[in-house]
This record gives sequence, C-alpha cells and structure tokens, in this order.
Amino acid sequence: LVHAATTGMPGLEVCAPGHRVWLPQPAVLKPRPLWTGKQIFTVLLRSLTRDRPQMSFDGKSKMPADALGAANGEHQVLVRQGQLLRGVLDKGSFGAANYGLVHAIQELYGAVAAGNFLNGLARLLTYFLQMMGGHTCSIEDLALAAHADEARRGIIEASLDLGTEAMSELVLKDGGTEVKRL
Repeated sequence: LVHAATTGMPGLEVCAPGHRVWLPQPAVLKPRPLWTGKQIFTVLLRSLTRDRPQMSFDGKSKMPADALGAANGEHQVLVRQGQLLRGVLDKGSFGAANYGLVHAIQELYGAVAAGNFLNGLARLLTYFLQMMGGHTCSIEDLALAAHADEARRGIIEASLDLGTEAMSELVLKDGGTEVKRL
C-alpha cells in the first residue's frame, strides 16, 4: 500500500526513484505486522519531505469533538516532525478551508511538493479501496482492450450492413431503387 502510494508514474513519484521508503515499527506485531492509518500517512508525509526539515502542523477536522470522545482530541489534527500523532483527516484538515494541510505543504515545500502529496494521497486511498473490496475506476479501467475494440467494430459493421439491407427491402417494396450505404 505504501509502496504504491510513494512510487509510480515517472515524474509523479512522491519520493525519488531509488530512494528507500522509511517504514516505522508496526503498531501490531502478532499474529502479523500491522501498521495504523496514522503510521501509513506519516510514511507518505516523510517520503514527501525526505531531505528537508520535517513539518509540524495543527489543524481541525470537520468531525465533531464528541464523536470519538472529546478527551481523545481526535477532532484536532496534530503533526509533529512529519508524524501524524492525532486527529481524523477529512476535508476540513486537508484544505477545504484556509490553512489546511495541503496549504501548509505548499507554503513550506512548494507547489510541486503539494501536488505530489495530493497525487500520493489519491493513490494511497485508491489502493486502499481496491484492497478492501471497494469500487474504484481509473483510466485503465475505462480503456478498451484491442481485442474487445475489434469485436466491437465487427458488431457495429454487421449491424450497419443489416440496417442497410432492411432499408433496401423497405424501399424496394414501395417501388424505389436500391439503397446504398454511405
């Protein structure tokens, strides 16, 4: 999941080709290593800012404070040294309002870094949905395979020929001349 989000299409990688992706210690070790969502998001942030000073950020989410218990503070997003420590990431924390996380990344690291962050985040969430059985659609899903396109063209040609024949029969019944397909 992390690898898919931080690498990918040439020129659109969150981290440079050949760089190793830093992984934190898993939050759960048994029965198999598991990472939290906050840890995965931290990997994305740290991959983006690899050779630069790590960011700190305080923000709010749109989630009400009492939804997960106000004492948890999950309604407030807290990032320290590039590590997501607390908070629910939603449109309020990403940038639907002024001074969101994307805005902070753009101010600290520039527009290219903010674009790479959004690209990596989109890939991370898309791969997560695909892994969890969610439904996603990409350009590759919409592109028709060559053999399917040939079959489609054959069906269209056959239907055009049948349509021309049917029209010719109808016109000839009324005493007209033969119809030619354009």
